[in-house]
Amino acid sequence: MAAAAQVSNASEVATSPKAAVAADGPSTADFVLRPVAPCDREACAEIAAVTYGGRDYLVTAIETWMADTAKNTALCLAHPETNRLAAIENLTRIDDGETGWVEGLRTHPDWRGRGLASRLHKELVAVAVAESEDPAKPLRRLRYTTRADNLVSLRLAEAAGMSVVDSWGFAFQPLDERLCDKLDSARSPGSGGPELLHELTMEEAVAHCEGPTGDRLSTSKFVTIDWKVLQTVGRARRVLQGLRDSHGTVFAGGDGAFSLGQKRPDATTTSWFVTVYAAEDADAALRHIAWHVARAAENGATAVVLFYNEALIRELGPEGRGVFVADVFSGAPKAVMVERELRATE
Repeated sequence: MAAAAQVSNASEVATSPKAAVAADGPSTADFVLRPVAPCDREACAEIAAVTYGGRDYLVTAIETWMADTAKNTALCLAHPETNRLAAIENLTRIDDGETGWVEGLRTHPDWRGRGLASRLHKELVAVAVAESEDPAKPLRRLRYTTRADNLVSLRLAEAAGMSVVDSWGFAFQPLDERLCDKLDSARSPGSGGPELLHELTMEEAVAHCEGPTGDRLSTSKFVTIDWKVLQTVGRARRVLQGLRDSHGTVFAGGDGAFSLGQKRPDATTTSWFVTVYAAEDADAALRHIAWHVARAAENGATAVVLFYNEALIRELGPEGRGVFVADVFSGAPKAVMVERELRATE
């Protein structure tokens, strides 16, 4: 595992950001690769404060990454003199260890534009490749999601041998009292609202992922929630039960469509993440979104982050219900998943 051999110890406490550093600073190659450590909390908070309008999950995520090192490999590049974190990224194992999920690639604002993200991404991919070559380890693929307009992220993916394999509609909206009214007005007259829906039992939710409906809604292979994609083939019950047990995920249905949602607290806000599978039925999608907006309010969320299946991109976009994306939600037109197969499926 050549990449791992370059990882140094992180026991030293990082110095203050005010520590004297040459104006030009060290070269990209001089930064030290090491595991993320408790001394990195301050630098991560500074990164989060200037990422996604201060809503970044990094501050809470690193606690999980550091607490479970069997599942996570969180690495950073640190300044060679101060040991202060300059860039960070994590590799977490999901899907019973078969998928290496790459997440949280961030560069501290003091060190952007120096190629640190590119170097760190290559280092972490090398760790995954080495692990996949160990027959005793189940890792067989790399994946991550990003916004379709994040060209830097997509270039990094291409350089690492990853390619786009799926996409979804994506939007974000602060939660306010007018949101439900806007959703109601966007639906076709007489189409019915969230009162047609109910929270699904586990049996009902599993049926959506395993039966013919799942095929129609593109959930028969995996489900997407909170930027992660989870394999459901042969494991739908375990995946959905795991989401409910660990994140309090709720599932909604009753009209032929399917949706899931869960709360995630971040540094400055609490978001409700929603994924809607409604084929090309825009009215059903809007109905499910309204249902989850109500759940979000009940759970103290201050924003809604929405993903919806590919077929709805046209229906909810400028060619269809353009008013929906323009006046209700805002965001990139799509989120995409990139993937690299590391080992052939047996």
